[in-house]
Amino acid sequence: AEARGPAWARFQAQQLYTGQEYAMQIDSHTRFLCGWDASLVAMLNAAGKAAILTAYPPGFGHLLPPNKRTPPSRLKAIGFD
Repeated sequence: AEARGPAWARFQAQQLYTGQEYAMQIDSHTRFLCGWDASLVAMLNAAGKAAILTAYPPGFGHLLPPNKRTPPSRLKAIGFD
């Protein structure tokens, strides 16, 4: 079968949402730190009911030497106007 692209795949994944308390979509190159889940829930709770946390993770150069790799992204909730 031909690939349809990431937008189509994300749409298909969103169709599985049936009102769960949390929903999350990630890229294949997303890396996580210990405690990431509790940290995100705390940020969502601090931001309010209709909050959306978003980020664009850097590429994951796991085949590169450690000194050439991009460090992972870290989300930080700072508030809304």
